[in-house]
Order: sequence, then structure tokens, then C-alpha cells
Amino acid sequence: MLGVRWSRYGLVILFFLVVAILRGVFVDGIDGSRPELRNLPTPQATNASLEELAVAPTGGDARPPTLNLSGPLRIEAEPSGNLFVVEDWGAVDETLRLLSKKGELLRTFPPTSAPFARSITDLVASRDRLLVADLIAGAIHTLDRRTDRWTTIQHDPAPYRIEVDRAGDLITMHIGEMALFTRNSASGEESASFGELLVDPEEHSLVLDGFVTRAGKRMIYAGKHLGIIASYFTGGELEYLVQTISNPPIPIVMRGKNRSRSVQRNPLPATLDVTADEETIYHLAPRLVGLRVRAGIDLYKASNGSYYRTFLLPADQKWSSITMGNDALYAAGTQSIISWPKAELSATSNSTKTPTGRVIVLIGPEEKAPENIQEKGGIDV
Repeated sequence: MLGVRWSRYGLVILFFLVVAILRGVFVDGIDGSRPELRNLPTPQATNASLEELAVAPTGGDARPPTLNLSGPLRIEAEPSGNLFVVEDWGAVDETLRLLSKKGELLRTFPPTSAPFARSITDLVASRDRLLVADLIAGAIHTLDRRTDRWTTIQHDPAPYRIEVDRAGDLITMHIGEMALFTRNSASGEESASFGELLVDPEEHSLVLDGFVTRAGKRMIYAGKHLGIIASYFTGGELEYLVQTISNPPIPIVMRGKNRSRSVQRNPLPATLDVTADEETIYHLAPRLVGLRVRAGIDLYKASNGSYYRTFLLPADQKWSSITMGNDALYAAGTQSIISWPKAELSATSNSTKTPTGRVIVLIGPEEKAPENIQEKGGIDV
């Protein structure tokens, strides 16, 4: 009898403990706290509109070249449509590769010929130069593509993500600072800081991990942990702050020993990558479709951040990065890099046909490359 009574008491205690944790009472009071945004993001009023992206067959004469990498990959398109490809930060192979639109290997930049070493966190490519963010070295390395020479400028705080605005100034994103971004001239001189999204950034800045891209005159931030998209004007003024369609709960920032911090992550990240053109923000994110997790590209209008539609990427592989070229959107997965025509994807497109992509390169040892990239597999995001 006594054992039954204690079992009931134990269940009651366990119930209230779970409720307290879910409501943030226990964690917020003792082990961590939940960040608070300075401005409430505007919710999206539309339910997700899911559309499958098609891929042209790759067998026979249409078989693309193979890139012997294990991924996950980060990709960056230059204006001509060529692609810079690198294994994600901290990977074994930090060789930077330049591919043509057709997937042909044009050039490699092995670590021995470049100033970075296993610490690439972002890339920005133009016709004249390539910028590489080096978080560990606290520097940005620039390749002058006319002279083929590297230069290095130290940055404090260390650069995590980078982008170049319409005026040519460098925007660097940091984690652990009061402001999320700083603006630097070409010589590296800091001119302004902006992006104070949190009420208490000193305590919770780790939760602002994310991605930055340019949409014409706008700088766009998408949170990795926070389901938000923020748009900033050239001068650093916040234009709008909106929720993403997935809008996961704001995670708790945990406090550890010696003032260390960590983010109690959601089951699915809010953002995997983001890219943009003048009219459209392309937001790569996982979502639950039925009983499976799928990667989708959510489209938002760059002018106001309103949601438009979602394209689901092929379910046969995991996806890690997207980038916008002049006429195509590129997506990098564990088995391939695929391009889709920009004209069929834009938020302003009136096309009703299913966008059909083209595999430009296969990923992995050639003998293990799939015969047809459209074959269904069991791999999720």
C-alpha cells in the first residue's frame, strides 16, 4: 500500500516537474534563460504551400561529372554562374574548389596555397575578388582574382559570416557581441555597428547564430535557432522583422561552468541557409511532411518579408547550402549539386509548371554515384 502511494506521489511530482520545465520555470530560474527579442516579429498569415521540385534524369549521356567529397558542402555562386565549393567548416578537406556551370572543375585552392586552414565559415565571390571569413584566425582573406594574390586583414571581433552591400562595404556578422553586424570599408576600418535584436545580448547572443545575404539594397539575416528573418537598410536601420513559416520556439540559453553558454537546440533548426535576389528571399529549412523530415526552400518577398510558397527539395539526400547566381538557384546536398532556373522560382514568377532542375555535379566516389538522382531513398534532411 505504501509503495502504491509513493508511486502516485512520484508520478505527481514528475508531472509538475515536466510542466515546470516546459514552461521554462526550472530552466529559466536555475540553469538558463530564454532570450527576449527587442521587437516582436510579424507573424505569417499564410499556411505553407508545398510544391515538389523536379530533377531531370542523369543517366546515359546526361551523366554529370563527379566531385569526390563527403560533405556537407557550402556553395557560393559568382556572377557568371561558376560555383565555389568547400566542405563545411571544420571538415577534413578544406580545399576550395571552383566549378563551372556544367560542374567542370576549373581550379582548386588547397590550404597550402591559401592563408586559411580548416576555419572557413563563409564566402563571398565577385568577378574581381573572393572573400573568405576565417573565424579561428579572426581575419578575412581576400583573393584578388586579377593578380591571383591573397591579402589578409585582421578583424576584432572575429568574423563569422560576411556579405558585401551595394556600396561595396563589407558587412561582418559576429556571435557574442552587443550588435550582430559591423560595417567595414574596403581597408577594414569599422564605420558602424547594427543589429541589436535581443533585450540582453550579453547573456543570450549565442542564440543569434544564423546566416546573412544581400537582397538588392537590403541586408537579410535569418536565424539558425530563431525562426525570424530581419531586413536592414544600407544605413543599418531595421526595415522589418518577420517570423518564418516554421517558427520554432525560442530556445533556452544554458549557463555552464566558468560563464560558458550553450543553446538548448530545437529538434529541427530554423534555418539551414539563406540566399536572395532583388525580389525574393530563398530560405532553406527543414519541415515535417507527413511522418518525414524534408528540406524545403521557403520563398519570402524581399520588400516586406511576406511568405509566398515552398519548394520541397528531392527527398533522396540531405541538403546543406543554397546560393543564387544570375539566372539559377543552386542547392548542395550529400549526393549532388543541382541548379533550378531562377525564372521558374521567383516570388514574382507567374509560371505554373513544376520547376525542373539539372544535376551539375555528383558528390562522392564515382563508382558509388547514383544512376538517377530522382530515385527515391530513405535519407531525410
